Amino acid sequence: MHYGHAQYLPIAPSLFALLAVALGILLILVQIRVLRYAYMQLGVSSGAAFLLLFGSLLGSYVNIPIAALGPESMVTEREVTLAIRQRRDWS
Repeated sequence: MHYGHAQYLPIAPSLFALLAVALGILLILVQIRVLRYAYMQLGVSSGAAFLLLFGSLLGSYVNIPIAALGPESMVTEREVTLAIRQRRDWS
């Protein structure tokens, strides 16, 4: 069985790059102690706060399937019409 297609980036690469940049900015903020109050209230050090942020970024890459759906027939050519009735009250 070929598993090459099983590993994929669950979000667009540009969005993943944006998240990586955001992680870098948060790392800088953590290191210059701007976010010190927040993670000290959690009871973690600055290194642990960075590991938590980095772990959450890596966790967004992992997609763990929790259920397997059986084969079902899909309706592909179905037309759905939506009728909206407007009320115009000019008085």
